[in-house]
Amino acid sequence: SPILDNLNQLKNPVYFMYGQHDWMNSNAGLAATNELQRAYKSAKFGIIENAGHNVFLDNPEDFDKEVINYLREE
Repeated sequence: SPILDNLNQLKNPVYFMYGQHDWMNSNAGLAATNELQRAYKSAKFGIIENAGHNVFLDNPEDFDKEVINYLREE
């Protein structure tokens, strides 16, 4: 089911991460991030360069850096 229809169910911080060449529509992730931030919930959006949908396989170095930095922020 579409993420935008279920945002009210999210209780934890969220990081919507997409690959630069992802087949998924990153606009939905950006819209979800904006909606959550308007509701004063923690949400982040990012694009991993040189990666498709499997960002952790396509660009593990940048993926790892993003995850570690995100966890340090939270």
